[in-house]
Amino acid sequence: MQETIEANAAIAAGNGGKRKAPKGTAKNNPPAKTTKPRRTKQTNAYMYLGPNIPGGLLFTGTICREMPTHLDDLFKKIPEVKALFLECKAIPQAKKDLAVQGSEAHRLYHAIIARIKEGVLKNG
Repeated sequence: MQETIEANAAIAAGNGGKRKAPKGTAKNNPPAKTTKPRRTKQTNAYMYLGPNIPGGLLFTGTICREMPTHLDDLFKKIPEVKALFLECKAIPQAKKDLAVQGSEAHRLYHAIIARIKEGVLKNG
């Protein structure tokens, strides 16, 4: 649409429908071609649905392309954390389950909170 407007304006200006090059650009330089990023093998992404872990270690909604290995110590101290890293395709149902008392997701979420309050993370 913008090109049509510019072409009509060029015709009205009397230069035969040719658009003028923008100021500061060469007339014969074509725009740079952009390449599409190559798609690699698609992997599952994981999202953490548990509560925030103190100290900025982990936040609710964190998304990782693979299960994070830098959190192995945390997984040893609070194994429930690893259970609440879910594949992104399972997130809608898991969010519903979190709201249902007695569901596994709800139990895991509150177990993490209890472990944090016990001070599990402060003990070395």
